[in-house]
Amino acid sequence: NRINYKKKYLSSNHSNSLTNVTNDMKGLVVINDDDMNDDNDLSNWLIIKLGSINLLDTLYKLRYNGEMELSDVIQNITKLTDSKLLHMLENRFHMRAHLLALKKFLLLGQGDFVTCLMDSVGPELRKRSNQLYRHNLTGMLEGALRSSNAQYEPSYVLDRIGVRLLEPSPGDSGWEVFSLDYKIDTPLNAIVHSDAIAKYRTAFHMFWRLKRVEWSLSASWKQMMTFVHTRGDKQLPRLKPVIHRCTLSRGRMLHVINNLCAFIMFEVLETAWLTFQEKLSKASCLDDVINSHDLYLEEILDRALLTSKHENLNLQIQQLLQSILRFCTLEESLIADAMAAIARKRSTVSISNKRSIL
Repeated sequence: NRINYKKKYLSSNHSNSLTNVTNDMKGLVVINDDDMNDDNDLSNWLIIKLGSINLLDTLYKLRYNGEMELSDVIQNITKLTDSKLLHMLENRFHMRAHLLALKKFLLLGQGDFVTCLMDSVGPELRKRSNQLYRHNLTGMLEGALRSSNAQYEPSYVLDRIGVRLLEPSPGDSGWEVFSLDYKIDTPLNAIVHSDAIAKYRTAFHMFWRLKRVEWSLSASWKQMMTFVHTRGDKQLPRLKPVIHRCTLSRGRMLHVINNLCAFIMFEVLETAWLTFQEKLSKASCLDDVINSHDLYLEEILDRALLTSKHENLNLQIQQLLQSILRFCTLEESLIADAMAAIARKRSTVSISNKRSIL
């Protein structure tokens, strides 16, 4: 009978108790490391909390074959440690503020900041990757933070934002190696672990490339308007139909990119964030928070077509973006050559006028 009882107990309650003990240990390690300013000792804090719900009396009364009572004690201790840990993460370590900052800066959800950053680092990133200096880009990043609403973020958020330069490949420009970074330390690295950071970076490079294409098209339009306002198309009439076709093509490209960016920012990022916030509010332990965060990132990667099952479609999008960037480069060269031709023509006219006067 004792053997049958042990088999029945081990198959049900013991495994749950062991899981609860493991969860307790994870929570207690964080509390022991980071919350001893008030109670100075983990055992004192635990004894106080256990005494408040009369669990110490239950522990003292445990006898042989009292496994069910022990299981109840473990479950109550689990609730205490989970509640303490979540309270610390929310209030002392600003968990929600840092998760929101990751969305704003690594996932480019802060639109005005992204615009300021693009205008600041765009010309610099056109250089070759071996001509970039991290301290220069860091200064531009700080300027973008001060010029946007990101300046109102708390200091414990702003101090963690930085620039990260990837290992360059031959022929890479600054656009290919530039990346934003956000420092995560204990205990938040239990939630934003190394795999999660890798997913953030995967999403960042895709979103950054989209923003780069959008910025390049806008810069191309500004350059074209400058050329038109200088009456360049009047002085080079043979160029007028080419400019017209470029304007139509750019408009179609901008329409596609604007819709793709809107889909990523609103249908993917914001929807996933709202779902994550709901799950975070219902979380009862650290594992719930970690799982919710992992699912949040997986949903973003899946809906943004960045997973292996969407590899073919993602490749087509990358080819589309590369074609648009090539178009912007060619249009920029066309306008530069046209402006140079107009300058030469004006110089020739000026010289001939001087000679006629003489």
